[in-house]
Amino acid sequence: MAETIQFEQVMENLAGTLPSLYAIATVFFIVGGLWLTFFAILDLAQLSESRRKYLGTQQPSGAGVIIKLFVAGLMLNFALSGQTANVISSMFFSDNSYQLITIESYVSDLEESAVQRVSRITLFGFMQVVGIIAIFKGLRVFAKISDRSSQESGWHGAAYLIYGTLCMQFAKVLSVIENTIGFSVFSILGIK
Repeated sequence: MAETIQFEQVMENLAGTLPSLYAIATVFFIVGGLWLTFFAILDLAQLSESRRKYLGTQQPSGAGVIIKLFVAGLMLNFALSGQTANVISSMFFSDNSYQLITIESYVSDLEESAVQRVSRITLFGFMQVVGIIAIFKGLRVFAKISDRSSQESGWHGAAYLIYGTLCMQFAKVLSVIENTIGFSVFSILGIK
């Protein structure tokens, strides 16, 4: 007799992976910030000695070095404290702080079943992971622009940052949508 896998158990297992995904993202931001800092220092050295080429064939600009150091600082700041997302989030919400959602940290003032609770945690957590990836991509776009090696414009980077921030604040965005349409999105999905 084979045991059937319950939907709630699958969602709990998925939600249990969130802290590991957050830790992996933190490592990517720290490594990316240190990587950018290293290359900014190399570009700065190349600026001081115009005859010597360290990396690449293009002469770096002073503004490019400053932008690269600024983006590296934003990456390290996001990894260590999350202030980067809070600042961008202040454009949309008066309460701009966010918390990475896990099974232990999720608090809801809604009356909901265990399946709804775990489904919300999983949805909000994975939206935060998507937001983290989008913020990383936006900062990477700005770093490539500073090297003059990007096909994307600064608006692409800004759009990634805004999209990532809205994903990080998905619980608030979903609350606004539910209040606007007048019913829970989870009721549409049949999760009761």
